[in-house]
Amino acid sequence: MACRLLLRYPEDSVGALADTEVLAVLPSLPVREVLARLRTARDGVGDFLYLVDEERRLRACLRPASLLHATGTLSVGALEAARVPVLPAQAAPQSVSDHPGWNSHSTLPVVDRDGRLIGALRQSVLMQSLSHPVAKSETNQPSALAALADTGWTAVAGLLQAIVGRLPAPRGGRP
Repeated sequence: MACRLLLRYPEDSVGALADTEVLAVLPSLPVREVLARLRTARDGVGDFLYLVDEERRLRACLRPASLLHATGTLSVGALEAARVPVLPAQAAPQSVSDHPGWNSHSTLPVVDRDGRLIGALRQSVLMQSLSHPVAKSETNQPSALAALADTGWTAVAGLLQAIVGRLPAPRGGRP
């Protein structure tokens, strides 16, 4: 899913730079369950825990530390949310480099046009991408990841076509 999300955005967009490995939960989950998820997170959680609805639309951002003093049975949606501005996934990295959100946060959430959480962008990743921009000739070329995905889908399509070709024709109906 993470690959599909990132492949939807050009290499020179905020959406392509976003880290999709963020902890996003429903606001109705109890604090104790979210704390258990935090403990098993592979790479840590980052600056924020993201509250999303059933369609993954971003509803609020919480600092993980806010869970430590909360009652375990309380829903995470009842906790005080942090005021965090969002970045549009379609934006060019240059256009968000001086975003005021960087003055108080090192990571900002990235959302698509419908407000769905794509992931989070670290300011250090943004600055690194600006110091090594994608060449214009490269932006018209598919990325290595996109080429790999295209090859994989072509192989799957060929396999499905071979399987369907071996199925017996339906009986008693039209040929």
